[in-house]
Amino acid sequence: GQANYGRASSSSQPLDDNCPPKINQLRIIHTNDIHAHLDEFNSGGNDCKASQILSNTCYGGIARIRTAVDTIRKQDKDVLFFDAGDQFQGTLFYTMFKGAKIAEFMNDIKYDLMCIGNHEFDDGEKVLYEFFQKLKFPVVSSNIDMNTTLYLHKIVQPYVVLEKYNIGVIGFITNLTRQTTRGAMNLTFYDPVGPVQRTVDILHKKGVRKIIAVSHNGYGDDIRVAANTYGINLIVGGHSHSLLLKNQSISGVVGRYPTPVKNLRNDLTYIVQAHRWGDYLGNVLVKWNDNEELVSVQGDPILLDQTVPKHNETAVKVATWRRAFDGIGNEIIGQATSPFGFDCKGTNVCPLAELITDAMLEAHKALGADLAMTNSGGIRAGFPSGNLTYQDAATILPFGDALVHLTMKGSEIMAMLEASAAMKNQPDRGGGSVLTTARWSGLRCTVNMSAPIFRRVSGVTVRN
Repeated sequence: GQANYGRASSSSQPLDDNCPPKINQLRIIHTNDIHAHLDEFNSGGNDCKASQILSNTCYGGIARIRTAVDTIRKQDKDVLFFDAGDQFQGTLFYTMFKGAKIAEFMNDIKYDLMCIGNHEFDDGEKVLYEFFQKLKFPVVSSNIDMNTTLYLHKIVQPYVVLEKYNIGVIGFITNLTRQTTRGAMNLTFYDPVGPVQRTVDILHKKGVRKIIAVSHNGYGDDIRVAANTYGINLIVGGHSHSLLLKNQSISGVVGRYPTPVKNLRNDLTYIVQAHRWGDYLGNVLVKWNDNEELVSVQGDPILLDQTVPKHNETAVKVATWRRAFDGIGNEIIGQATSPFGFDCKGTNVCPLAELITDAMLEAHKALGADLAMTNSGGIRAGFPSGNLTYQDAATILPFGDALVHLTMKGSEIMAMLEASAAMKNQPDRGGGSVLTTARWSGLRCTVNMSAPIFRRVSGVTVRN
């Protein structure tokens, strides 16, 4: 096929003729928020232990993704495979190799396209550009001001046209990336609605009516974008780690797969997402009529549990890569007598956050620290009972943040507490509650959630 890019053209193979046969249905398979989970993992996102393998409670890993993708491609010839961002950051595979092994597996498995996730910027734009240079497929994002980039304007396009299918694929990213990701602080991100609609209009002028968007923006905000644009058939999403299934009675499901949204022209735009880490492979069949009008969007993600065999060659690669860090990664640093979950959103009780802040306070005890605070959104996994390894710790806290000692006024601490109380249980644009609130050690207070915001906190004590 031929790919026609937003500001350039590229072709891996010549077209057989000037009028390719009309293809009225496409199977779209997709991943999002893999976060360097290249090997299988348990329900908390950590490495599988032998006991969990025996109890069939391990999921994902790129060897299972490869098996599922290969199977679908054998069954259906018209398949596109997209990634909706955040391949980076989350395990020692990224800590050790940055994007090198991720690029290798994405090329091996033959993704067709990806959009950029906010965590792709964690180590700065140059590292991201070098990663994109290794990829054998296009990267799309329409709502980054490329005039503010040093490198990405050389390689990232707002859209591509896949000529074989006469289909346009648009990318976009959350416009909060600058606020949430240190490596993106010098870049400008626009609200996606305007750039996405302008890109749709460009595609319409080119005679392209079948349009898919690949988004790292969050389920809730994808719904907003869908409702405030027209001309998009499907949004393949990420960022909010949302579990969408046809069967909405399953625990943890936040919406229907696919989710229909009425757009500005009263047509339907559908939204899909495939949870997180690669525990599911998104799988949706899109059909159009001969006039390239959308007829149906149907599907359901595939759970990549232990019933899905691992692709042997890929599994061998993963095992080989692991040798670089397994020595330190398998080092036992502690034991847990009971499991620690990591759902620290809103007002949820989160013993793991208390453990982390207690450890922070202990680490700075000699410096006279009175209290410690962390943002709960930085806690990315839990761990089961039993031995705790360095690999577990690196997966729980993957971002390499520095522990900082500083002096604060009581009024500043009160302001932080009130701001945190104001955010608790508020919806965020990703479709869930606000991901991060402050978690403390060495501090006690009373919070009255029925009081007006910024008047909810009282009785604050530090070190009793």
